[in-house]
Amino acid sequence: MRWLRALLIPAAMFLLVSCSSDDEGDATAAATSEGSAATAAATSEGGGSGSGGGGSSASSDDVNQWIEDLTPPNASEVARFSAPEGTTVSFQSSDSFDDLKSYYDDKIADLGIQVVGTLTVEGSNSWIIGDDSDNGIGGTISIAPDGDNTIVTIILGIGG
Repeated sequence: MRWLRALLIPAAMFLLVSCSSDDEGDATAAATSEGSAATAAATSEGGGSGSGGGGSSASSDDVNQWIEDLTPPNASEVARFSAPEGTTVSFQSSDSFDDLKSYYDDKIADLGIQVVGTLTVEGSNSWIIGDDSDNGIGGTISIAPDGDNTIVTIILGIGG
């Protein structure tokens, strides 16, 4: 069940962000949890300067580079789905949830990727990320504990 939730939560967030963008490219996200005591919080954060402005269009090669840059430490890839304008990859890491949360807070900042928002639901954490161009890359990075491991799901797509 945790595995399913680890895949569905980021997929739902990606769809919410993709479908609720206004003309300026600002995204809003809402989260609900049916029949549970989950707390969901979507917060807008400043984030970095982005990585790909200047009006150039992103490509699938750029998406693959972001995935390589964001691959968690001590992890093995357990699932991958690719389409022409996006990719979803799930990893299983032996690192703790807290260690990976700190890792991604630092890694996202180091790469200059803009954080549009964050989401915390039932012990999982997601970053809604993107670059600052209209045709750039955006998506989510989600982490969720799974026994002695942590599941990391990265969903990235190209805007348009």
